[in-house]
Amino acid sequence: MKKRYSLGLPFICLLLLFSFHFSVSDIQAEDNSVRGYWPTDEWQTATPKEKNMDSDKLEEMLEFIDDENSNYDSIVLVRHGYIILEKYYFSYGPDDIHHLWSTTKSFISALVGIALDEGLIGSLNDKMLDYFPNKTISSYEPRRENITIEHLLTMSSGIAWDFYLHQAIFNGHEDPVEFALNLPLNFEPGSQFEYINGGPHVLSGIIHEVVDSTVEDYAIEKLFNPIGVKDFLWRKDQQNVTQGSYALNLKPRDCARFGYLYLNNGTWDNHQVIPSDWIRKSTEEYWNLTSEVSYGYLWWIYPYNNCFATRGYEEQNIFVLPEYDIVFVTTGKSPSSSVDPRYLIDDYIIPAVMQSTNKLSNNFIISLIAIIPGLFIYYSRSTKRKRFK
Repeated sequence: MKKRYSLGLPFICLLLLFSFHFSVSDIQAEDNSVRGYWPTDEWQTATPKEKNMDSDKLEEMLEFIDDENSNYDSIVLVRHGYIILEKYYFSYGPDDIHHLWSTTKSFISALVGIALDEGLIGSLNDKMLDYFPNKTISSYEPRRENITIEHLLTMSSGIAWDFYLHQAIFNGHEDPVEFALNLPLNFEPGSQFEYINGGPHVLSGIIHEVVDSTVEDYAIEKLFNPIGVKDFLWRKDQQNVTQGSYALNLKPRDCARFGYLYLNNGTWDNHQVIPSDWIRKSTEEYWNLTSEVSYGYLWWIYPYNNCFATRGYEEQNIFVLPEYDIVFVTTGKSPSSSVDPRYLIDDYIIPAVMQSTNKLSNNFIISLIAIIPGLFIYYSRSTKRKRFK
């Protein structure tokens, strides 16, 4: 009589475990605590599917951008440290640097955090004027004496700024920092939010005063070189102070590097480039501006989808989505008729993650459905064997 072999419960359990493993292995890959590589020299690429994103949904996004005749020059989407979507428009290409406008401000924020960590800046409560003993203040304003570095970081200094009145004078002034220091105040420092260009340039002036070189050189040493940024342009004012409010020019992939640095809490290839506490403080809500928008230390914050971003005129943006391990970069050109990238994130990018995750979950459910009948048969036969023994 031939010996009959039973699959047995251990084999069925093993099959179930394998099914579970292959169904959710990609989801487990979303853990960003360990990076397989760092894009210091070059970004690696992957397909959306390889990084758990639905390629059809992302293709819908590209079609939507084309249908809207938007003025994006580039979009770069990074997930789990790999570029999964990159597209350039018009005559723009990956090797072209782009004027980032007010995205520059967030780079100044990073440099303030580094200088603070190194002890070059004493405290966020330090008074602004203490760093400029040689500047001439033409009129006494007691509230000006109370402006701190934190007030400048959070757009709450009170310094008056009429863009159409002050911007041209600021640009052409022989000493733009001194010009900003002498502007009248609209309100008590720290009492409310008002977005201005003068404050971040004053911060650049503070860094200029405490480092042995220019702000640009300090950025190269402390920020750009560690993460692999090599080609850039950053204009200076008439006093050789690096412009702190705008005028930084980078490639889109280098913008993604900066976002990736923040996504990884300031760590790059086992080196703490920016203190992790500074990343946290910079991207925490300091001012609640609307139900959907807040402001930190020269960073915009969108609590409704756990996202923070740099924002620049004509859609020069770096969005960081820690929950999804994503960095999303856009650049654009005038006239600025591009779709707000927050719409792209909400309607295409996050749904692309969710759809992919749902597909993986469905695969696991299908596996369970296939295995459960086998378990039922096995237990039925086992019960019968026991009954007739």
